[in-house]
Amino acid sequence: NLPNPETPMFPVAQFLPNIKQAIDEFQPHCVISASKGGAYMTALWQCGLWAGPSLVINRHPTIVGIPPNMRVVICQGSNDEYYQFRREDLEALIRSGSPNRCLLYYTGNSGLLGRGYTREGDRHNMQSLIQYDCLPRLIDAVLSDESPEVQLMRSWRDMVTEERLKAEEWLRYSSS
Repeated sequence: NLPNPETPMFPVAQFLPNIKQAIDEFQPHCVISASKGGAYMTALWQCGLWAGPSLVINRHPTIVGIPPNMRVVICQGSNDEYYQFRREDLEALIRSGSPNRCLLYYTGNSGLLGRGYTREGDRHNMQSLIQYDCLPRLIDAVLSDESPEVQLMRSWRDMVTEERLKAEEWLRYSSS
């Protein structure tokens, strides 16, 4: 029941006690924000009300840096209609966080092939998050004690068929 934080001169701080109370009551393992909720995430970080694992879907313009020692995953598509950021700026944001604690999940367009793309990056609704159990895997990644990137890569093995794993074993291929 939070209002839209993107109205001019919106008092985000006025609503932080409500969010903090919900966090204290629920005691989540991670906090997830999407779209306009990123303004609230920024305020939680800046006020020190949340320093745990955070998953951000659609980087909000108020997120200009990642607090130290936080595990953060940021999800962004190249075709977002509302929050458009260059990939290199998103990568710089990830680098502002502590090493091996942050991950950028970015879906970009492929190169042009004829008149179109063979693969299109996500729009604002981040459709790829519901495919292949991607959202739960990103949540697992941000909750992992090791690097979110390493955890996400480990999860790929679970997506491979048993037939493929047997063929790789026969070829003496090892992913470890």
